Amino acid sequence: MQKRRSEVRRCVYLFTMILLLSLCFFPFRSFAGDMEIMVDEMVKQGVITRDQGDKMLKNMKETKAKEQEKAAAEQPKAGGEQEKKEAEQAKAEGMTPIPDWAKNLPNWVLNPPDWIKRMKFSGDFRLRYDYLDREPTAAQEAKGTQDFARNRARIRWRLGVETEIIDGLKVGFGLASVDNSSSGNNPRSNNATLNGEFSKKFVGINYAYVAYTPTFFPYLTVSGGKLKDNPFYQANSYGWGNTWLWDPDITPEGVAIVFNYPDLFKFNGVSLDVFMNNALFILDEFGAGGASPYMLGFQPGFNLKFMKDFNFKVAAAYYNFYNIKHQAALGFQPSPGMTNTLLPNKTYAFNYNSFVESAELGYKTPFSCIMPYAGVFGEIVKNIDSHDGGWQYGVRIGYPSLDKFGDWQFSYAYRRLERDAWLDNFNDDDMYQGQTNARGHYIYSSFALWKHVSLAVSWFHANSIQAPKQPEDRLFADVRVVF
Repeated sequence: MQKRRSEVRRCVYLFTMILLLSLCFFPFRSFAGDMEIMVDEMVKQGVITRDQGDKMLKNMKETKAKEQEKAAAEQPKAGGEQEKKEAEQAKAEGMTPIPDWAKNLPNWVLNPPDWIKRMKFSGDFRLRYDYLDREPTAAQEAKGTQDFARNRARIRWRLGVETEIIDGLKVGFGLASVDNSSSGNNPRSNNATLNGEFSKKFVGINYAYVAYTPTFFPYLTVSGGKLKDNPFYQANSYGWGNTWLWDPDITPEGVAIVFNYPDLFKFNGVSLDVFMNNALFILDEFGAGGASPYMLGFQPGFNLKFMKDFNFKVAAAYYNFYNIKHQAALGFQPSPGMTNTLLPNKTYAFNYNSFVESAELGYKTPFSCIMPYAGVFGEIVKNIDSHDGGWQYGVRIGYPSLDKFGDWQFSYAYRRLERDAWLDNFNDDDMYQGQTNARGHYIYSSFALWKHVSLAVSWFHANSIQAPKQPEDRLFADVRVVF
């Protein structure tokens, strides 16, 4: 009987020990409290003595403490190995490892859509000193009129973003400062004059467009909206100074279809690129009598590369303007006054359908250490209705871009644009304040201080072609920051 009682006690003891161990290692229970309760109960039932219970309690606490110390020692090692593994995987995939503080951010932040990842920002800022001096006509001078001289400080700020929504489909938009002297209606200027007793300056939509380049035919791009760039090639349009018939600040509105096929053929160091620029530009919503003025343009061209460092780029454009003749003058005119011919009823006397030929001959690395490029260019325009025309020729030398201290660019052009050769809403408004019936010289030079910072000086000297003569000088001194 005594032996049987001992066996029962042993079974109860083992069962109790198993229960105690389970309770001790269950994470949601208090280790010390539960164990002491169970030991006290076993002592009361006579399963074990008090000394045995205290000894058992001490041993279990020591075992638990050692296991906790071991787990704490192994945890940083495991975590370090995991972090190392994640970093190696991210490096192999060309990604930046996610820092610890960012791992708890929402998934849409850690893994944004592809179109957000593809976003590209760009912008620039220009601080300008603008000096303008136009002499009075002989008749005005006889009446005592003085020179019209003007000194202005001006700023131009532009910011844009572009992203690829799906393969080949891009969307872009840009903001820019507004010409506050014209309430933002000047399509040829983003300059804001520093005046008005610290008045606030305005910002407007500079461009907003969508463009599609098929992946199966990457030589074609179709774009629409308020376009970021003018699709038509112009002589001296590589970034050295100003263009002539299309002011560089104009962002046209409409649809453009551009075809560009590089290396149509290559043979013995000679290669030929061909292109075709087409566009429909919306000039205004309504003209006189409800007719809306618009323009269609077509410009085929080629770029011939030969003798390793030479290239010869040629383009011939035809611009067909609709609903212009006998229509009221378009909205924004040059600030000194309109120069196109109007009929007595204040409508245009001519159409402005024009042929324009542009060409440039360039030579890379004529003196590679100090002059990596030299080129000559020319452009001719002819209005087939008025028979007025115009031309420019010039030279440009220097570096293709201003990437480091000491890089420089220089350009010179002589221009002549008769009264009705071109609509005076679109030509370069820096020379003779955007008026036609003008001829003169244009000089541009720039110098890089850092990769994104440069200085530039531009000088225009122009006069009217037809009387009355009224010479004008204009000087720009610019600080430019590109980002």
